[in-house]
Amino acid sequence: MFFALFGLLYGVVAFTNKNSSTSNQTGIITLIILSGMWGTLLTWFNIQMKKPKKERPGWGITIGYLAVGLMLMFVFLGAMTFVPATINPSLNGIGYFIVAVVVYGIRFGFRRYMGIHDRGFF
Repeated sequence: MFFALFGLLYGVVAFTNKNSSTSNQTGIITLIILSGMWGTLLTWFNIQMKKPKKERPGWGITIGYLAVGLMLMFVFLGAMTFVPATINPSLNGIGYFIVAVVVYGIRFGFRRYMGIHDRGFF
């Protein structure tokens, strides 16, 4: 899900960016790893919130984990500027939109095939 959302976001940014040179920070490898990081962090948060109230960690601990996770993501994004474009290629806006639609279609098909009816985001 996050892969499709970030793909859509990267596509919008690519279309609205006046500078024609692509930033290495928004490459396909960045999209894959960042989506995995967000998915892991928010899945952990969702699991914690589904526990009975007595078993949940306190809000301070939960917010601390989320803050550390966000900081790690920002460090990762900063580090991705040093990765060469041959390893982390950027797509154009339409490419990111196509990737987002394909990944969302795969997600839709997987949920239908597995019989998942709970609503995640969409």
